[in-house]
Amino acid sequence: GWTVADNGAEPVVPMADHIATTDADPADLAFVAPPAFLGNLSLAYRGSLSFELLPTVRPFHPSRPAVELTGSDLGPMGTPIILRKEIPAPWTYFEFSQHTVELGESAGWQVLGEARDATAQEVRAVLANLLDLRIIADSATATDESIGLRSVRIDRPTVRVVIAAGGLQGKP
Repeated sequence: GWTVADNGAEPVVPMADHIATTDADPADLAFVAPPAFLGNLSLAYRGSLSFELLPTVRPFHPSRPAVELTGSDLGPMGTPIILRKEIPAPWTYFEFSQHTVELGESAGWQVLGEARDATAQEVRAVLANLLDLRIIADSATATDESIGLRSVRIDRPTVRVVIAAGGLQGKP
């Protein structure tokens, strides 16, 4: 169900263990998540989004791969809040590179169009009603390259619970 945006008419092609597309447009192409990755993801707050990218050009720089999350809450300009987190560009090509992004305010999410870090309240609001998830995976160094995506996961945070119990001394 994944699609691509800003890539002309190039389709997403299912491969054996991943999906791929050919970069056919100068805009920054993005893999767009299907509905199964959207909706109320409140329980993923402080969890993580992980995925693997497969570039076929070297070097992948000066690209700025990123993740964008769009929520239904409206910002001060009356538009949906979009959070953006740039990720390190892959240094390899023709092999998958692993990326993990924390879904919390301490990860450095930026509010798109406002040049500032997102607050905990904004991250929670976006995750509470996620309308759009994009993995921007374009390379600015070449055209007609192939870019693959696999192993996309959204994980809840690890929570440690300690239960201490005791009774009163001498009382059953």
